[in-house]
Amino acid sequence: MKTHLVTTLLVLFSFSCDQGVEPDDPILTSSSGAVSFSLSKSSIPPEVKLIAARLERSGFQTIRDSVFISATLDTVTMKIKSIPAGTWSLTVEGRDSLNQSRYSGKANLTVVVGQTIQLDIYMTPVPATTGDIEIRINWPVSGFRWNMHLQNPVFRQTPDYWDAQHFFFDDPTIVKLNNVYHMWYATATSQSVNGSESFWIAYATSSDGMSWTKKGAVIHPGSPGDWMQKGVLGPTVLYDGGVFKMWFEGQSGSKYHNGIGYATSSDGMLWSIRSEPVVPATSLRPTTWHPDVIKHGGTYYLFFSVSPTPSINPKEIFLMTSTDGLAWTDRGKILTARSQLSWESGGIVAPQVIFDGNRYRMMYTALTGTSFSLGYAESMNGTAWQQVGSVPILASTQTVPWSTTSVGYSYALKEGNTLRLWFSGLTSQPYRWQIGYAEAVE
Repeated sequence: MKTHLVTTLLVLFSFSCDQGVEPDDPILTSSSGAVSFSLSKSSIPPEVKLIAARLERSGFQTIRDSVFISATLDTVTMKIKSIPAGTWSLTVEGRDSLNQSRYSGKANLTVVVGQTIQLDIYMTPVPATTGDIEIRINWPVSGFRWNMHLQNPVFRQTPDYWDAQHFFFDDPTIVKLNNVYHMWYATATSQSVNGSESFWIAYATSSDGMSWTKKGAVIHPGSPGDWMQKGVLGPTVLYDGGVFKMWFEGQSGSKYHNGIGYATSSDGMLWSIRSEPVVPATSLRPTTWHPDVIKHGGTYYLFFSVSPTPSINPKEIFLMTSTDGLAWTDRGKILTARSQLSWESGGIVAPQVIFDGNRYRMMYTALTGTSFSLGYAESMNGTAWQQVGSVPILASTQTVPWSTTSVGYSYALKEGNTLRLWFSGLTSQPYRWQIGYAEAVE
């Protein structure tokens, strides 16, 4: 998806072009193919009652087909047969009960016997050597319309600096104070969890949120045997009562995501770290991932993920509340990864919540086996949450002109009518996590 099409729901259609799909079908010949697709009904907007497809090509008769959304079926399927080999223009419409077109998408596809392509309706086709023709239909929804910063990433590793070879720059948390943006972020030496890596929380400042001055590491790995011996990740910072307050996750020598710690600072540089975690790892919460804390109405809300082991991604997000940020009351699970959605099937992690005056809004990182993207949820009271939309609000395909293969670990800040977003992106050249920036005008 291009930047101006970020406000979308994404429905995946798998199209196959086959020679002799049905050997006993006399209509299919060696010079024609068939297009078929299937999709989960749960991914279709509820007002859509019929999916209509139209294939057009100069000099050929238009090919049409449609399928009603049945209340008794979980999967919608369609097959269009007898398509002469060649390049066709495909239009797919989602129509309501009055047969009015509510959504539409277009793509060009080439029916080639014995070959398959993959493409996105709003993107340049990406060829593949095997598989099906996959077309992504963009369903518009209100909400996010991101404008990507043209100079992304805005924050990266610095040559000849202490972080030059660090693999991770992620989990930014930002406080704007006296027209200065203060950012704390996680950085680590290695991409693999093999016992040799170390983790730090570092600090930077900016006058505009895009050009940053690094101040160096502010929280370091602990002493041997310490609960944060290998270091710290996942900072979340509030400026509360004239003091910066930070919550973070610790990494011990043998146990990662080892509880949630707490520290305070008067200047953002020098931190007083509590000796023990305020949310320790337990048998019920063996690993705690990427905390996020907000304060509203005198109550602190702590959002975080839990998994049974560091090697298993979290499938759920939990909530705790507190009156002082130190003693926490467990409020239980508030969100679960939707396994039926491929982009969320690997789990959900790193929630970040803002309150915009009438609702709580959460961005979270959704995982698959190979990529990350951003999901979105809302709540009216901070405790009862609902995921919104069946597609990511930000995926790697939407960061152009910055080329990324995954995005996640974001921080959103609402200023006036503008939602400012800092997010981590995984690049191929160099192979690093770095921090990008985007804005959405609401």
